[in-house]
Amino acid sequence: MTKILGLDLGTNSIGWAVVDSKSQKILDTGVRIFPEGVIDKGKGEKEKSKNSARTDKRQMRRQFYQKLLRKIKLLQVLIEQQMCPLKEEELAKWKNWDRTKKTDGRKFPSSEEFDSWIKLDPYELREKALVEELSLYELGRIFYHFIQRRGFLSNRKGND
Repeated sequence: MTKILGLDLGTNSIGWAVVDSKSQKILDTGVRIFPEGVIDKGKGEKEKSKNSARTDKRQMRRQFYQKLLRKIKLLQVLIEQQMCPLKEEELAKWKNWDRTKKTDGRKFPSSEEFDSWIKLDPYELREKALVEELSLYELGRIFYHFIQRRGFLSNRKGND
């Protein structure tokens, strides 16, 4: 006697039926209802996933980490092109910190040259670039500023 199990998956239920394949008769049926995975806000507002708070926090962690990676990759390029006073060893310390030492954490590079480079005003440098040639360090500082203030243009909503 061969049996066939049929399943109907819904948003908050699973329906099932067992059919005998020879006689084509339904042997048993049933349904399991469980609570929805969304919170109904009511009043025509969109429903929100019960997991949305966790998802939002994970998204923030990922965005923060990606921003950090962009800075590190740019600093590597700037160091290679002599556009940043930072040393590769200092960048490696920042990039490869020891996670087992919870109290230490990741330390941003801080040498005198690098601190003075960071303190250069990128807006003044951009204005200066309009009338005269910049040094490589100054140009590197402008690039670092671009990556710090990088924007995001969403294409989810139509142009109004």
